[in-house]
Amino acid sequence: MRHHIMAKFWWILSGRGVLGILFGAGSLFWAVRLEEGPNDLFGLSIFLRPVSILATLLLMLGCYAFLDGLFSLVLGAQDFGGGKRWNSLLVEGSLSIALGIWTWIQPEKGALVLFYWIASWSLLTGALEIHQSLDLTEYRDRKRSLLMAGAVSMLYGTSIFLFHPSGIRLVVLTGLFALLFGIPLLVLGLRLRRFTHGKYQPGAHRPVPER
Repeated sequence: MRHHIMAKFWWILSGRGVLGILFGAGSLFWAVRLEEGPNDLFGLSIFLRPVSILATLLLMLGCYAFLDGLFSLVLGAQDFGGGKRWNSLLVEGSLSIALGIWTWIQPEKGALVLFYWIASWSLLTGALEIHQSLDLTEYRDRKRSLLMAGAVSMLYGTSIFLFHPSGIRLVVLTGLFALLFGIPLLVLGLRLRRFTHGKYQPGAHRPVPER
């Protein structure tokens, strides 16, 4: 059954979670440093300029989207039985990788334009995460993790379109998005890890040890 395959690859979900947490924590730490104001020695004040902040954040988000997309593709490409694969994860991973590459090769398009594309990506991948949560019928107590991740992603994209944050506020918003996106995925991955050491019975909340 599908949950047995997912449990086998618990480390992929955990990896996505850790990646999001690290990126989110790094962004928030950067925001704190920006609020404090840099030492202008060696001209470091350039990183306080809105355009520089946006360009740097765009590059970081591109790297994050690319790596997260790789994790998604690896999990989505697994055979869940009968040649079936998790198509929504394959789509999500492909979109994330494509976005990551595009942010690197199309900087002349303008950071603001690319950021609105990132907001669109966030909305679409959030919808796919929610779709994945509804597909996990064997994991009734696990749905909340993917639902939360999907909701956070959609809120991030919506916030960019509605409020047009910039500068430090955009860094903080992005950091919170990545952090709150990564935590539920890490929790889900660690919960699934338990099933690698025992059998799962539908409706049960705990794995049944092998005899």
